[in-house]
Formats: sequence, structure tokens, C-alpha cells
Amino acid sequence: MSDGVNSIHLVGHLGQAVEVRKTGSGKSVATLSIATSRGERTSWHRCVVWGQTADFAGEYLSVGDMVYVSGWLEYRKYTDNSGSERTSAEINAHSLQSLGGKDRGSKGRT
Repeated sequence: MSDGVNSIHLVGHLGQAVEVRKTGSGKSVATLSIATSRGERTSWHRCVVWGQTADFAGEYLSVGDMVYVSGWLEYRKYTDNSGSERTSAEINAHSLQSLGGKDRGSKGRT
């Protein structure tokens, strides 16, 4: 059996402000919500970025900006407030690039 490939690439718009926080060891982690469209249908994707990329996202990206994200898909299980077990899909991004906002050009930083 050969190893599989888990790779994802998205181009979409930020749907909410980037949320940046620090881990206990001081490493930055940012959460992004990215909207992609196919025809009339819009899909929302939760993305997580780490380190300097997280700092970049928090400082330079705004709601509505178009971004390119490259990473891998992960599933996490958790128990919600009512005690039900849930599964969440998120993109763990290793690369993030701004493709520009509504009023400014591309920042081109990853």
C-alpha cells in the first residue's frame, strides 16, 4: 500500500477578522475563515496558521481580502456544550499569500 497525499490549495476571501493568539510557549497561532464559491454556492473553510505566518495574517489581512492558502486537511473530534461528540475539519496551512484587498494591491508575502 502506498502513502496517500493530503494537500489542499484554496483561493478565497476572508470572511471575518483574523484571530491571533499565543500558545503557552509563546508561538503565534491564527485562525482564519475563508469563503470560496462555485457558481451560486459558497463554502466556508476554517484555516489555522502558525508562527510568523500567523503574525503576518493578523497584521496585514482584513475582512474581504483575497488570499491563497496551501496546507493539509485535518479532522478534530471534540465534545460540545451539550455533551455531543462533534467532528471539525480545518486546514492546517503551511503557506499563506495575500492576493490583495478591495482598495489595495497584492502584498505578496507568505
